[in-house]
Amino acid sequence: VQEAEAVAAEQLAQVQAMEAQQELSAQSEKECFQQAAEQYGALQDSLQMTKPRWTELEAAVSQSKSDLGQLRRAQQELQAELAAADDDREGEMELLRRGHDRASEDTSTALRQLEGDFEV
Repeated sequence: VQEAEAVAAEQLAQVQAMEAQQELSAQSEKECFQQAAEQYGALQDSLQMTKPRWTELEAAVSQSKSDLGQLRRAQQELQAELAAADDDREGEMELLRRGHDRASEDTSTALRQLEGDFEV
């Protein structure tokens, strides 16, 4: 009987130890869930605080893209103006060359006439 009581007492102690372990596990699990909930809440708060800044950044990026588009258009216009000015300059240079050639011819003709006048 004593042996049976000893075995029963040992089994009762094991059951009580297992119950205590389960209670600790349940409490630990509850604490983990509570910490996770707190962290989730903190992340939600952080997200709410970050949203306005994110919106500002998106607006800034959008404005930068718009500004870049305007700058590219302005650059293209300037390049077109430079090309037109270059064409104009080339045209003016051609006119100057022709004028110079004509003046040279006129000068040569006048010199020949003067030489002819002195030969007579």
